[in-house]
Amino acid sequence: MALMKFYDKVSQAIDNNEFCIGIFIDLSKAFDTVNHEILLKKLELYGVRGLPNLLIRDYLMNRKQYVQFNNHTSEMNIVNCGVPQGSILGPLLFLLYINDMPLVCKQLLFILFADDTNILYSNSDIIQLMNIVNADLAILSDWFKANMLSLNVQKTSFIMFGFKNVPTVFDSRDFELKIKIQNEEISRVEFTKFLGIIIDNKFTWQRHINYIALKISKSLAILSKLKYKIPKNCLLTLYYSLVYPHFNYCIIIWGCASQTLMNKLLILQKRAVRIVDKSNHFKCHTDPI
Repeated sequence: MALMKFYDKVSQAIDNNEFCIGIFIDLSKAFDTVNHEILLKKLELYGVRGLPNLLIRDYLMNRKQYVQFNNHTSEMNIVNCGVPQGSILGPLLFLLYINDMPLVCKQLLFILFADDTNILYSNSDIIQLMNIVNADLAILSDWFKANMLSLNVQKTSFIMFGFKNVPTVFDSRDFELKIKIQNEEISRVEFTKFLGIIIDNKFTWQRHINYIALKISKSLAILSKLKYKIPKNCLLTLYYSLVYPHFNYCIIIWGCASQTLMNKLLILQKRAVRIVDKSNHFKCHTDPI
């Protein structure tokens, strides 16, 4: 749903002939940097007060950790921040911790999924777009500092979506699109991975399809070696474990790619069908199978 919202908003901006920017925020060790006192204060503001708040405080505080390597063990140290990794409450507490982030910037659209943060903004005027985005990112930077979250600027990037070229000259002066946060310039890229999908600036999905085609090919190589050693039902189980998830994951987003690109996956699917059925690669047609 997060990816569908992202795709719809960018497509709408392109249809309106606007410049559209997507900023992909990377937080360093997001779950490990949650400040306990700030989290408990936010929970109190959300209505978790009294004994429930004390219960969560007791759950978070006085946890200890140590490192063991071979026969050597480090001293026990108290964990002063972060939510317990691998716990059921951990992700929920983190979501509550960053829940007020979209309220900081009124003009930017935030799409949040756990610690993956994407920011969208569109405008018909490229200079106005750059000024608004930089001004709001400065406010967002203050929010990160206030909440003691560490932003990884080197891994944070932005994409200009659509087919409109960014002008380089305005009023006989050179113009350069620069997006900054924490006084550091964010790198501009043509594609990036967001929630497991490789998104490119033209929405061709070529890089994503090539990526999953490589993954599927490796899995089919494993199935091919096992073809004559295990029964069909086991091969089918392995297909649904190793191959099918790559075809199925978010296909509602990237399944609109060109027929040429989709044919790459169709060929791999036919190969998978023949392997599972233990059919001759050259003689059997896949449709009846």
